[in-house]
Amino acid sequence: MVYSSSSYTSEAQTEWGMMGRDPKRRGVRPYNRSDAPRMRWTEELHARFVDAVRSLGGHHKATPKRILQLMSVKGVSISHI
Repeated sequence: MVYSSSSYTSEAQTEWGMMGRDPKRRGVRPYNRSDAPRMRWTEELHARFVDAVRSLGGHHKATPKRILQLMSVKGVSISHI
């Protein structure tokens, strides 16, 4: 079978456009801004973070939960890590 460039392009676009789409999901999740003020990531917090990652064996072994536990800083949540 021979495709002309225009027919192949439109067929490919249609095929790729349908892939990976879930008909139940529509659009993007709405952004809900938190009432809490943004946290400033200070030099001290960064140093604690780096120390925690190093003590856990590096970035390949460290997990957010363990980093958070080792940092032990009030007000820092796993989403900050």
